[in-house]
Amino acid sequence: MSAMGESGEGDVGVKTLDAAEEILHARRIDRILGYVRMKMDVALAANNELSSTRTQIVQMGAFLLVAFVIGTGGVESLLEWKEYSLAVAAVSALVVSLVVMHVTRTSAIYTDIVMDEFHALETIYSLIVWETADDLEALTAEIAAVERGTRSRIDAENKRHRLLTGTILHTMIHYERHSPFQDDIGQSEHVLPVSNLDGHRHG
Repeated sequence: MSAMGESGEGDVGVKTLDAAEEILHARRIDRILGYVRMKMDVALAANNELSSTRTQIVQMGAFLLVAFVIGTGGVESLLEWKEYSLAVAAVSALVVSLVVMHVTRTSAIYTDIVMDEFHALETIYSLIVWETADDLEALTAEIAAVERGTRSRIDAENKRHRLLTGTILHTMIHYERHSPFQDDIGQSEHVLPVSNLDGHRHG
């Protein structure tokens, strides 16, 4: 009788331990979901900022185009057919147009990089939520691979467009920050940034 009782208690203990491990595993999956969701939100914010930058550049280019044409006597020279003034106005307009096109094209490249990461993270998020993907090691490795790919592409573009740092790359400052998490997101421990206190309950 006592043996049966001990066996029953052992089974209960195993079930309790299994349940606790499942709860802990689910919490780690939730942390990964939260991290992926945060990265997706940051990607959308960077995309919106880049789109806003392109709009501002086009507006500024249009203003400069008009200002240069009028300032160099382009309208007057066109009416009176003054070749020198007309040539200066045409060259000014061409330079402004080329700069605007280059900046907007470069901004679009960064947008493509950001949105590629967004779609990759969206796929991971969907796999976790709808397909119940729950391998912590595989998920964290996949997220890390996506981030490394994005960062390498951004670094490559930064080297190619050094002169545009003040125009476009300010929108990428936050986006390029390294993750505060360790490679294993589900296992990472960290402190609160302002108070420097441990953000986890113990005991």
